[in-house]
Amino acid sequence: MESKILFKNITTIIQDNGGENLVTVDLSKKAGIADYIIIVTGTSSRHSITLAEKVIGLLKENKIKDITVDGLQFANWIAIDCGSIVIHIFLEEVRNYYEIEKIWQ
Repeated sequence: MESKILFKNITTIIQDNGGENLVTVDLSKKAGIADYIIIVTGTSSRHSITLAEKVIGLLKENKIKDITVDGLQFANWIAIDCGSIVIHIFLEEVRNYYEIEKIWQ
């Protein structure tokens, strides 16, 4: 699946499941680690895990094979890397502390 379409589907599933303060960064025209970075806040650990599970399910449905997931055990910062797209799901206080979106602006 083309990364632009996959990116749109991931952002839609995050929004449909209550992800807050969604920030996206388009790196497709720059040499980098991915085409897109998605940063979102979950309202609780359980909510963050649910968002991650929905995204992972979507990736698997689309036959994306190389999926790396980190942080599910603590759920304060979950990172999902599927090659062309990297998704960061934070709890609010952790997101405020690291402010990773400033790196990409």
